[in-house]
Amino acid sequence: MVKPCQSSSGKGQSIVYNEIEIGKAYKELGNARGDSSRIIIEEFIDFDYEITLLTTKQGDNIYFCPPIIHRQKYGDFYLSYQVNNIVSKDVELQAQQISEKVIRNMCPTINDNGLFGVELFVLKNSKVIFNEIAPRTHDTGYLTLKTQNMSQFDLLINSIINIPIPPI
Repeated sequence: MVKPCQSSSGKGQSIVYNEIEIGKAYKELGNARGDSSRIIIEEFIDFDYEITLLTTKQGDNIYFCPPIIHRQKYGDFYLSYQVNNIVSKDVELQAQQISEKVIRNMCPTINDNGLFGVELFVLKNSKVIFNEIAPRTHDTGYLTLKTQNMSQFDLLINSIINIPIPPI
């Protein structure tokens, strides 16, 4: 995978299978959302599905929303859904452990509060792999306006101004 360092929703990304396709990948980088001149080269992961685990940090506490499965179409957000038991308990626990580790490393002090859209790949064998993190509200999380007692926006505000967060 060839990816621009600064972009979103897969814009500017491409898969390179051989040396001949490097030029095509270079041209595709011009479609990125951003102007970074740096790129990322990654191994392609053949995953079963992708989830976002909206995770809130407030002081020493970490709060998780139920996982959101999301789909993209032509590199743009297309669909997300969040229902109880949408993923197995094992997948949810792996996702929570990964999310907490990443956020605690990114935000080590008690004052590093916020909401994070942690994107994870779930492989066919149910192993969960970290993909990326958005340190903000997330496009897949808009549905929390209807699916949860506290939307992603409520969680962000509560975490920043230290209003207690009830069970989600």
